[in-house]
Amino acid sequence: MVEPISEGPESGLLAAIVQRLPGYRGYRLRRDRQQSDEQSRAWLVERLERGKRGLDAHTRRLVDDGRIDELPGWEQLRTRLDRLAARIASSWHGYRSFFDRSDLVADRLEDVYDCDARLQDETEKLLALINATGSATEAAAEPAAAIRFQLDQVQATVDERETLLKQLSADG
Repeated sequence: MVEPISEGPESGLLAAIVQRLPGYRGYRLRRDRQQSDEQSRAWLVERLERGKRGLDAHTRRLVDDGRIDELPGWEQLRTRLDRLAARIASSWHGYRSFFDRSDLVADRLEDVYDCDARLQDETEKLLALINATGSATEAAAEPAAAIRFQLDQVQATVDERETLLKQLSADG
């Protein structure tokens, strides 16, 4: 499970005093939720960008090997990866109001955090498949199909996360 950001260097006596200020605790929790979400998505986008670089390297090898007829399928995968990275990177702004809500209970966020953990796992699997294409000498159809399937899994988890956030926002 992905955990929210901890208190960090502000812990201690001063933090205890500040926590007692009216309204500060709610502000701090909202800020931590936003930062945790932003960091999680930045990590995902970085991993997807790394995957795009891996696909670029593979397509360069295809060109070098004269396997030009295989390029369109790989370019389609790269385009899908690029769109997914952009979607994840820009989603924070759309859900800021969700994380600003002070009435969210940590238990209600558990599903979102679990979804985030699955999203990270699915993204790592995708990156591993892309990295494996560097040593693949077989026909490109098999690795491309596996990457396409895993990309579908990541996309489905992103869709699930968005649905969860919309449902939780509608409940408030």
